[in-house]
Amino acid sequence: MKTLLLFGFILFSSLVQAQDWFKACNKGRKNACYLLAEAYEKGAKKKKKDPIRAAIFYKKSCELKLAVGCRFIGYRYSSGDGVAKDAKLASYFYQKGCDLKDTHACYNLGVLYDKGEGVEQDFTKAKKYYAMACKASNGVACANLGYLYKQADAEAEDFTLAKTFFEKSCQLKNGVGCRFLGFLYQHGQGVEEDEKMASVYYQQSCALNDAQACYNLAVLHEYGGAVIEDMKKAKTLYAKSCKLGHEGGCNETNN
Repeated sequence: MKTLLLFGFILFSSLVQAQDWFKACNKGRKNACYLLAEAYEKGAKKKKKDPIRAAIFYKKSCELKLAVGCRFIGYRYSSGDGVAKDAKLASYFYQKGCDLKDTHACYNLGVLYDKGEGVEQDFTKAKKYYAMACKASNGVACANLGYLYKQADAEAEDFTLAKTFFEKSCQLKNGVGCRFLGFLYQHGQGVEEDEKMASVYYQQSCALNDAQACYNLAVLHEYGGAVIEDMKKAKTLYAKSCKLGHEGGCNETNN
């Protein structure tokens, strides 16, 4: 009986809280609009999951200048969740979120400029927004930024800067950043060629479940050189890369 009463009280409290959020949102309380959006997204507080309503309240919270609300409605326009997919509108809301100091929105905006989705492809702007997110300790943004400096088709390549951002990404436990740092050492790009150092960073990356890094490290151990030849270890690494979805690793494992 006590359990039923407690459950009924919780349901009643949730319903009252949701009604309070509606009233507060209608009065221009941005956080209440965001909480309503979350409730509709997750199916909480007596609300059924409703991506359309979630999008409506995320958008309203953004209009009321809640940065995270701008990011979430931007994501919905990127993915087509609860709204018609529209990369141009996604870029608009990510820009608003970024202007309001949401660095995750800055990162997402950087991705759009990097890929030319919803905006004209612009590597300079992509670097700008990745740099803002990287400064806020977004390891993926640091890796992407380093990659843009590494690639010649993203304007002039700069291996020194690439190394700087890959190092920060790796320090932030991002496997891609560690792997690219290993690649620089393996191929002597911006640093002296050093397979032992390459293997150190590939190992870190592989431990973070980066399939390509596990494969690269397996190759180094299979063929030796500056790294000790160890076919048993190579096979283990090929198997791990395969398990993580690397086709080449699967081919080596099945041979």
